[in-house]
Amino acid sequence: MTLTKAIKIEIDNLTAIQVALDVANGKSTSHTLHNANLILKMVEIQEESASDLLGKSNLSGVRYIYQSGLEVTKSYDHKRRGTQLTLVRKSKNWFLTNVQSIDLYQQAGKSQLMLTENQVQIAIKKFVKSAGFGVQSSEVNN
Repeated sequence: MTLTKAIKIEIDNLTAIQVALDVANGKSTSHTLHNANLILKMVEIQEESASDLLGKSNLSGVRYIYQSGLEVTKSYDHKRRGTQLTLVRKSKNWFLTNVQSIDLYQQAGKSQLMLTENQVQIAIKKFVKSAGFGVQSSEVNN
């Protein structure tokens, strides 16, 4: 369910976040994300991770996509319902923009930090500098 209005991730909005999770999950609880407090912790971790990678001033536009559940063996053939959510970092805060119930298959429990093309370039430059690599011109003779 794409939310009609993004929900700012903060303690004052825990009830709204919980309602969005409850609506998306319905009666499913086993493999779902069903505790709004965990989203607060996720944001804290992603903020630190993305800040280390990009610097705090370059975070706007980062997306974090999370899928609940754990991996199971190939022989597990029961249908499982999970939760997928999308968090977006705007200029100063994270927002929940999408939460939905999804079918989980063998590989579940995925998460991915998505960067803009500009943020990828910033991350590469920061990595090259911190690792002490030099950058050579593409016209270097052998």
